[in-house]
Amino acid sequence: MNPNVLQPVLTKRFNTDAGADGNVTTGAWKEIIAALGAPSSALQVFNGSGRILRFAFADAGEEDDNEYPYTITPGGSEILLPINTSKNTRLAMKAVDADATAGYLILNFLG
Repeated sequence: MNPNVLQPVLTKRFNTDAGADGNVTTGAWKEIIAALGAPSSALQVFNGSGRILRFAFADAGEEDDNEYPYTITPGGSEILLPINTSKNTRLAMKAVDADATAGYLILNFLG
């Protein structure tokens, strides 16, 4: 492996359709990953929900709307965030503009 290239740690595909993985709403934080299996140093995001999303790396009930200045806008995988996470980190998301009730959210954790 090339040490200068970020390697995949975890890929998570989350379906925001009701009845599948569940909606990401403006009212409550939705757990996307209960515990990362390995540390990572970057996060690549594809947001196919058509909604603006915010994320938090925190225990349930400890999420903070102002934790990160990043919002995840709808669209392609050009979003690469330099975020260091440790093993067992929990990820939750919340919609900003309207509930995300359709589409996919794909997260590639890289390390």
